[in-house]
This record gives sequence, C-alpha cells and structure tokens, in this order.
Amino acid sequence: MIVKRIVNKLVWYADRALSRIYHARHPGPFERRLIMAAAPLTLACQPNDKWNLHVHAPRWVEAVKCAPLTPLPRPKSIFIFCTFRGVFTTHLVLAVLLAWRGHKVTIGYLPKIQGPGKPPLIEHSSARPYLHSIMSRIGDLTKGAITCVDLYDDQRSAPVDSNFVIRQSRYDTIMTKQKETLDFADSEVKRFHELMAQSGEKTQIVINNHFRDHRYDVCIVGNGTTYDGAHACYVIKQLGQSVNATEKFAFRGVRVINHGDHFLAGDDLDYVWQERDRFGYTREPYYSKFLDKARESILERSRNSTKTWLWELQHAVNQSERDALKAANIPEDQPFILVCPNVVFDAGYGKITNIFPTMSDWLVETIKFLRERSSHLIVVRAHPGEGLYWGGKEPVHEVLSRHDIVPDDRLIIVPGQARVNTYRLMERCLFGVVFSSSTGLEMAVMGKQVVTASDIFYANRGFTQDAADRDDYFRQLAAVANQNEVAGLDAARGERALLFYFVYHWVMQYPYPYDKPSWIARRPPAKLLGSMDMKPFLPYLDLITMDAREFREEAHRYLSAEQILRRIETFDWRAYA
Repeated sequence: MIVKRIVNKLVWYADRALSRIYHARHPGPFERRLIMAAAPLTLACQPNDKWNLHVHAPRWVEAVKCAPLTPLPRPKSIFIFCTFRGVFTTHLVLAVLLAWRGHKVTIGYLPKIQGPGKPPLIEHSSARPYLHSIMSRIGDLTKGAITCVDLYDDQRSAPVDSNFVIRQSRYDTIMTKQKETLDFADSEVKRFHELMAQSGEKTQIVINNHFRDHRYDVCIVGNGTTYDGAHACYVIKQLGQSVNATEKFAFRGVRVINHGDHFLAGDDLDYVWQERDRFGYTREPYYSKFLDKARESILERSRNSTKTWLWELQHAVNQSERDALKAANIPEDQPFILVCPNVVFDAGYGKITNIFPTMSDWLVETIKFLRERSSHLIVVRAHPGEGLYWGGKEPVHEVLSRHDIVPDDRLIIVPGQARVNTYRLMERCLFGVVFSSSTGLEMAVMGKQVVTASDIFYANRGFTQDAADRDDYFRQLAAVANQNEVAGLDAARGERALLFYFVYHWVMQYPYPYDKPSWIARRPPAKLLGSMDMKPFLPYLDLITMDAREFREEAHRYLSAEQILRRIETFDWRAYA
C-alpha cells in the first residue's frame, strides 16, 4: 500500500511537471516518440490534451470494436465540433461511444488546445502539427467509424454574420477579462476584443465551408454559448442543419442536452415542463417521491455536499440561522430583502440580458430603487464563487462603490468569501431579488416570493414575479417592496417550484460515465464497455443523436415518471468514478 502511494505521488508530480512544460507549446516529433516510449508511465497519468493525447487516444478508440448492446438505434451521420483544452479528450471519447452505438462520426476540429480565455490567446504554432499527428490516425484506427477533419484546412472565402460577431466578441471579452466593465481605450481590452472577433469570423468561415460540402443527421457542439463554440452552433443552426448542445452542469456524472440550440436556450426543458402531466410527474406515487428528492437535493446543496453536487460553494456548512445572521451583521429582529447576484462576468448574456444590458446595471439600479421606494433593510449576498480563483475580477462591492453605493444602516453587503451560509439567509428574508442566479429558484422552493430581472430558466413558470421590460420589473419590485409583511408563496406555487427544481436537476441531467479525464484514465472505454452495465447511459447516448423533432416524439419513452424513478433508484455515479 505504501509503495502504491509513493508510485501514485511520483506519477502525479510527473504529470504536473509535463503539463507545465507543455503549457503553451506542445510536443514535437522527437518528444512525442519519447513520451510514447514511456507509455506505461504515460498511461498512468491523467489524460491531457496538451502532451499525452497521442498515447491515450489509440487505447480509447479500441472500444469501437466492443460487442454492441442491442437494440441499436438507427445509424446516423454525426458531426462533433471540437476545440480547446480538455475538449479533445472528452469529445473523442464521446465519439467512440457513439461509434460503438453504430453511428458514423466526424470530428471537425479547430487546432487549438489552450483554454479559450487564458493567455496566450494566440495558439502556439506547435498545436496544429501535434493535433494532426493524433487526429489523422483516428480514421484508420477505427476503420472509418470516426473521421477527424482539421477545419482550418479549407481556406475558401465564405459569408460572415458581422452582427453576431460584434455581439459575441463582446461577450467573449467579458469572459476573458472576467469583468463586465470594458474600457475599449485600454490596449489590452481592445486587443482581446479584436482577437475574439477575428477568431469568431474565422470559425464562421470554416464552418460555412465545411457544411457547404457536407450534411449530417445531427451536429453536436459543447455548450454553444461562448467563444468558437457559439459561432459554430449559430452558423450550423442558420444553415438549417440540426444542432444539439451538451454541457456538464450541476451534478456529478451527468450531462445536459439541449436539442436545436445552445444549452442555455432551454428548449428541452421547456418541452418536458409543458408535458409534465403527460409524462406522469404530477401523478402519485411519483409526485410525492419527486418532491422529496428535490427537498433532499436542496438540503445537500445547503450543506455543501459533493455526494451529488459538483461544486463546494458554501463556506459555513452547519451554520444555524442565528449564526448566519450574526456573521452577516444582520440584526436578528430586522426584516430584510435579499438580493442575490451571480458571479458578475458569468451572469449570462444574450437571452438573459433581455431587461438590463448587464448584471452590474441591474444591481446598481435595483439597490438605488429599493433605497428610495422601501424602508426595509437591503442585504446583498455576493456569490460565494467571488471568493474562488475563477470568481472574476469585478466583485459586487466594487461594482456598487463605483456608483457611490456603500454599506450603511440600510444596506449590508455580504462578501463572497464571508463565512455565511446563503441558505440560512434565504430562509430568513422577506423576499428575494435575482438576476440570473439559481438562488431565485431555491428561494421559491422555500416558499419565498422572488422578483426576477432576466429571462432566467425558471422565470415565467408560475412561482416567481417576472417582468417583460424594465418598467414592468420596477413595478413588480415596488409592489412587493412596499409591503411591511410579505406573504410567502401558497402551497400550490411552492410545490410547483419544487417540482420544477426536480425536473431541472433530476430529469434533464442524464447519467454519463466520464465526468472528468481522471475517470477515463481509471476506466478507459473498452474496459468500461466490457465491465460495466451501460444501460443507465444509453438515454444520453441515444438522445444526443436525435434532432429536435425526434426528441419530442421519443422523450416520453426515456423521460416518463417510471423511467426517471427507476434511474434515481438504480443509478449511483460513484460506482463509475
């Protein structure tokens, strides 16, 4: 046991060292041969697109030859868009599983391995030959079941949607700078913005060129809301080809699908929610079981549990309500309005900014309005993610102070890193105000009235106060804020919120065997297919290859109350970790 731990630690250090060496540039021919010669040690390292993909990939594609699990779906021609760090690993493994299901898969890739928003933003010249040395072999290794195409090979001219480029390059610059306030007089901001626009134009051109000569039954794009993936998703959709987005979201060991657009568009969620009665979610015994599961998930979330959840965000897990109020400097006997921003740079764009252009604008205007139109204490709980390394460079208190809004006897700002359990504040508040944070849904589940300021995924479902425009938003806010005592949601609306919470997390998130590259390393596809029961994963693998029409026709077969309850009672992601 001691020897094994020492070996594992040495492998870990070797992996970290090589990852740093190849942070920007990537192995040349001689280096690739050396890494391949050390294959036993390399395979013990976590899969890493930057330096060891050429050793892992041939092992993964062996799974295409594994015995199929019948019945097989109708074979289709599938296109997978692939670019950026980590995506080559995850999408190549997905392609292997889809080929195992009988589909013909084309991976169309951009030769970029760096993270899209991390410097250096210009890809090192070594990336393209390194990726070519790997991806060009996949067709022969799979006997044509998977084909890889460098989309940059086609340099023909093609149309570009300039309006989309302008809009998306701003969003991508916000993500890259991790702040909403962009000063285009700043040379760095200007450079980032220009690079995002150039990259977007180039992606639109190569996608248009490829689809000029090819048609597919279904195209798959990861996320589809940011960077090159957003341009790929948009252009494929504009060309009239079927596009689906997939994303790792809130739970461990699952993936989200949206048929027909990027994953935040919520088309699948809208459809399933509309059909909840027909699918049996409101019928006993399923209804009570599903509500109980939602309550259990909320409790896990408030306790920072990673039994199911991906993220650890609450810094005071077992805090009582009294202790939370004390830690936040909120008087115990004073009613307060709880305002919950998201992480500023990641608040959501496009569909979500339908009332306010940015979350910062919403926050500033909301605080000013509440100070003028209400006598209640206002508590702004900054997103706990602000205190983490990915939390951005524009914390809430800085956003407000730029507009001379500082804490006083009417306003308390609880920093992201404060040891305050947000859920205790939710339980205690008069009502909640949110922009794009899931806390609004969670407060509704707790029976609180919530005023939303965007087209967030849970808005207009019958349990929140939602607005059509800016004036409507402030009318809704005034109607609640002027009350001395704010009534909670009635039981029916509270249960409606609870059922929606269940549908969002337990129905729309499908079990998937590879949450992280480390999971792939421990159980490569061929080993997985030969040793594990793959039935829990077939819904994801089959639904992601359907177009939007097929999904609506087939959804009941996969997502009926009986199927969902069976999934909950029999699936445990820890068995695959």
